Amino acid sequence: MTLVLTNHDKAIQLNGGGTATGAISGQVTAEAGGSSLQDISVCASGYSLYYCSTTNATGHYTINGLSTDVYKVSFYDPTNTYSYEYYNDQLFWSNADQVTVTDGQTRPNINAALSIPSHITGTVTDGA
Repeated sequence: MTLVLTNHDKAIQLNGGGTATGAISGQVTAEAGGSSLQDISVCASGYSLYYCSTTNATGHYTINGLSTDVYKVSFYDPTNTYSYEYYNDQLFWSNADQVTVTDGQTRPNINAALSIPSHITGTVTDGA
C-alpha cells in the first residue's frame, strides 16, 4: 500500500516509490469572448486524493505531482463570477469526463470555457 501526502501541487509517496511526476495542464477562458481567466481554482480528484492549482494571468495551469491514476477535473471561480464546472463542460461530478494520467507524463489541453451564470431579476407585486 502506498501512502501519499499532498500539498496542493505536490504528492510524495512514502513507500520509497519516490515523487509522483505526472501532471495535467490546460487553459481556462471565458465562454463568451474567449478571454483568459486568472485565479481560477483547478482541482483533480483521483482515487482518494485531491490536487489543486490556480490559473495564471494567461489562464494556464498545471497540476503537478500526480501519480498514475484516473482523475476528474473541476474548475471553480472563487469570486463566483463564472459557473463551476467539471472537465469537458459537465455540471456534475458523475458526468465529468475522466482524465487518465501516467506518472512521468503531462496530460495537456484539459481546457475549460466558463460561462457567467444566469440570474433572474424583477419585482414581485400583489395583483390585488
